[in-house]
Amino acid sequence: MSGYRRIQTILFVALLAFYLPVFAAEEKPEKDNLDFLDNIDYPELQVVPRASERLETEAQFEKEGGSWLNQWTFLLSGASSLAAGTLTGNALGSGITPDQQTYVAFGQLVGAATLGVGIYYALAQPYTSGYEKIKKSRGPSKRLALMRERLAEEALEKPANQISSLSSIAVLSNFVSNAILSSYGSSRQYSVTAMIIATLPLIFPNSYVTNWEKQKEYKHKIYSPLPQTSFGIDPYTGESKQYAGLMWTW
Repeated sequence: MSGYRRIQTILFVALLAFYLPVFAAEEKPEKDNLDFLDNIDYPELQVVPRASERLETEAQFEKEGGSWLNQWTFLLSGASSLAAGTLTGNALGSGITPDQQTYVAFGQLVGAATLGVGIYYALAQPYTSGYEKIKKSRGPSKRLALMRERLAEEALEKPANQISSLSSIAVLSNFVSNAILSSYGSSRQYSVTAMIIATLPLIFPNSYVTNWEKQKEYKHKIYSPLPQTSFGIDPYTGESKQYAGLMWTW
């Protein structure tokens, strides 16, 4: 009986020695994951300049009054359409018809809305507000650095997407409204000029869009083909052969 108990004791100690390291490893999976992240390189951390650096530079430009310069196409296009609608209404005078009055009001509304978009973004300063948010995510770990860069990319991407859509709407609406007003001969010169100015957002893309596109371009340049060799079995001869190729990586 003592021999049987001795075997039980040995088995118990062996099982305990086997499972203790497993239990200890399960107690701290989060730390292991964080250590794993710290040993990985990411394109967001390799691109030059980083998204956070670009965001900081652009935020400083906004604070120095650059936010108004960023919206010059919206401001000029909106003001031109608003002025063209007002001048056309004044030129038509008391003889204006209900249809003409509707088109004049539409042109003024489109111009005021476009002007309002430019003023809103000039005052909102999205780069400045985005940079204020990421300033808090500083730290020595690569995980915090990665989080900071991805938040910075979001702060660059959001206004770019919004302005891109709004630019298309502004160009179309301002051009159409002024094209209608240009049919009134007594004030044609105002509307034709506003039509030309309405195309400025297409000719001169907004800086929010160009900044984000440039950041994506630099990030994509990190990816490059690397030559590599590998060994494989020739299916016809059964011999081991060396193969050359390219691997797309960063």
